[in-house]
Amino acid sequence: MRLFDRTAAVIVGTVRVDSLRMTFKIHKDNAEKPNTAEVVISNLSPSTRSLIEKKGNPLIVEAGYGGDNSTLFSGRVRSCEHVRKGADWETTIRSGDGEEELKVATVSNSWKPGVAKTTVLNALVRSLNLDPGNSAQVFAGIPGQFSNGYVLDAAKTRQKLTDILWLAGYEWSVQDGRVQVVRRGSSNGESVISLSSETGLLGSPTHVTGDAKKVNHVKFEALLQPFKPLRLVELNSDGIRGLVKVLTVDQEGDTHGGKWTSMVEAVPV
Repeated sequence: MRLFDRTAAVIVGTVRVDSLRMTFKIHKDNAEKPNTAEVVISNLSPSTRSLIEKKGNPLIVEAGYGGDNSTLFSGRVRSCEHVRKGADWETTIRSGDGEEELKVATVSNSWKPGVAKTTVLNALVRSLNLDPGNSAQVFAGIPGQFSNGYVLDAAKTRQKLTDILWLAGYEWSVQDGRVQVVRRGSSNGESVISLSSETGLLGSPTHVTGDAKKVNHVKFEALLQPFKPLRLVELNSDGIRGLVKVLTVDQEGDTHGGKWTSMVEAVPV
């Protein structure tokens, strides 16, 4: 596995930047609160600065090694500011993943008695105006009906979707602009990342202490890799061996020699 010659690209709207200095901080978890990213790009041209500053522009952050990049974040521009620092210009872009869609999504509808839960769930996801991801496939396997019918009167999509899925044994989040639905306690189904000192593990994983709610959690740091919430990682270290499931990941990178790491909190499976 190649873990040198760091490369990155930021795509904002129709503009792709891959040759200037870029730093980024990305936080992802499996909660309802949107994932976030902050990107700083140095010395964009005046015309490019004007093209990318529009609120709502799509934003994609890619990074990897030797040009073999993975998407670390996809969302929309929340804010964009340009600041002169000495001889340089720094452009700071902040973004949330599905942030605006989750904030404003509401749905009003009613169904007759006996409506399938699948029908209501699909209507809720459609109202988000996001890529439905794996939701339709998962919903097709959720049995049951609402015997008294179901009414959504300008309901907040986010909460209703959470309530119905939780009772059915599932959870959901938005990951890179796509709705992700999984059975509670399971993984996202992506390939397992094998991690050791030879494949990017930095130091030794540690058990989380001092928090009763996280007694079984572990934390580890690795060279930057596409860790995602609910993805499985096979840890091979002196202290901890075995499969863990990612809960949160903080990616931090600097194309010009600063940090290029992933900080992960996970739980054994």
